Amino acid sequence: MDRKQTVLLTGGGTLGSVTPLLAIARAWRARDPEVSFIWVGTPDGPEARLVEREGIPFIPFNAPKAPRYLSWRWLTLPFELCRALWHAIRLLFEYQPAWILSAGAYVSVPLVWCAPFAGAKVAIHQLDVPLSLSNRLMLPMADLVTTTWSETAKSIKKPVHVVGSPVYDRGVSVRSREDILMHFDLDPTLGTVLVLGGGTGSVALNAMMESIAMDLAREANVIHVTGKDKRMFVTGHQPGNYRTFGLLEEDLMDALRVADVVVTRAGLGTMGELVLEGKAAIFVPLPHSPQVANARAVSDRSAGYVLEERTWTRELLLETIRKALEPHKRHELEERMAHLFPVKGVAETVVELVLAKEARGGKDVLKRLQ
Repeated sequence: MDRKQTVLLTGGGTLGSVTPLLAIARAWRARDPEVSFIWVGTPDGPEARLVEREGIPFIPFNAPKAPRYLSWRWLTLPFELCRALWHAIRLLFEYQPAWILSAGAYVSVPLVWCAPFAGAKVAIHQLDVPLSLSNRLMLPMADLVTTTWSETAKSIKKPVHVVGSPVYDRGVSVRSREDILMHFDLDPTLGTVLVLGGGTGSVALNAMMESIAMDLAREANVIHVTGKDKRMFVTGHQPGNYRTFGLLEEDLMDALRVADVVVTRAGLGTMGELVLEGKAAIFVPLPHSPQVANARAVSDRSAGYVLEERTWTRELLLETIRKALEPHKRHELEERMAHLFPVKGVAETVVELVLAKEARGGKDVLKRLQ
């Protein structure tokens, strides 16, 4: 393969590290239709189907993930890492990419560590406010570093470009609000709440929503994505205006379009889509995760409500949803959410920075695009 036209994208395990790279790939192809991509991801993650739908060859890769607690796996980790590094070197010499791009994922680390031996340059994007462990490990090898948040840049001791978040465009709904509500069999005279628990769903969020379902469904429509194989209302009656789905794929953009308020975790993938659509939102960050800092950044900018699992109650959640549904407050939250961080044109900016190659050239490009 031609080194000048081959780019290796790597990420997976969850879609959070995947969709920003897909947005960048689309922007790069629009600029240069001759560019060739390959994707290296996890063997059993959710990313393969989405990547292949974009016409990018997918290569499964076994990379060790260090346990964050005392475990016997620490004994086998050095051997797993050596095997992953050997596999990474073989892949890099086979495909000879000019660039390796990652948005932070443990599967990326061996490939990035081996990049200098194969003559490949490295670009990493930091999505969350706190620097992820994988990006910390890859940072010394990075030729280009971009971040979503200005807060993150302060913790990185090398040139950083604060660009916002590349958002993967899932397409625009062509149906009217009335048609979408009819499709979901919901009441067009009521406001609509969309509940998203993340890629695998949230047991805590599902349970709390079930506790307020009867009261909320009298006042609003609810579309609730519970997560694959996660069920609600097993022993009780499901309210009339409350719809639950394990997953929403084709209808997700329709659900987002009609939503007046979104209740969700605070992952950057979902947050970026809310910024793009300008939606009023209530964030319930996953405890002890980077989402806590993401939610704090939202709260500091008064761009949404934030509830913490350790202090929330059913009464507090119900009252917060009611507040967010009030037209004046909803419009205020929508306006602030739309300006939380840049999303439009960010993928194109990253491509420009990558192609600039030199740090000073990248800065000039960024100034021109802002």
